[in-house]
Amino acid sequence: MGKIRTRNQHQAEFVKCIQKFGGKYQTWEIFADFISMFACAISNGIDRVHFKPREEMYMQIIRKYTNEEQAIFPEMMGHVINGMEENRDCDFLGELYMALDLGSHWKGQFFTPYNVCECMAGITINDNVQTLEKQEWISVNDPACGAGATLVAAANIFHRKKINYQTRVLFTANDIDRVVAQMCYIPVSYTHLTLPT
Repeated sequence: MGKIRTRNQHQAEFVKCIQKFGGKYQTWEIFADFISMFACAISNGIDRVHFKPREEMYMQIIRKYTNEEQAIFPEMMGHVINGMEENRDCDFLGELYMALDLGSHWKGQFFTPYNVCECMAGITINDNVQTLEKQEWISVNDPACGAGATLVAAANIFHRKKINYQTRVLFTANDIDRVVAQMCYIPVSYTHLTLPT
């Protein structure tokens, strides 16, 4: 793995964690496994109905790593959480994904920069605030969600407008790639579970 250009210290530390595996696995494999396990961990803390199959998936992934390697994953999780907490106005995982050159041009994976997502979300929300004032809730849908930057940007704009997106907004996300759909699930869940102060 050559020099990876990251935007902040938490992303740089995440890359160092991947480097601790010493080239034993492909970067894509480590990243995809991390994302799957992180998504399982979040979901199993909330959804008890599907707990068992997710836990089995988590255990199937983690077993292929040594004890020393397994200990790296919580460290990676900490860098993601701290990075998202430090700067809610970013696409932490999407930026990492692209910096690590994991995007697939065959699947059209050219993630929209966060500031563009924020601009689009701002225009859309501003145009529909009156609708929301007349309804109990509104839906926001991203049919090609990638790592969820547009949905995170929308949540941040709703918050700035004093609209409680946890109770008044239904976020829907779809993607053709399972890993990026799980990448979207992580920041959107985090954003939904923790309102900024």
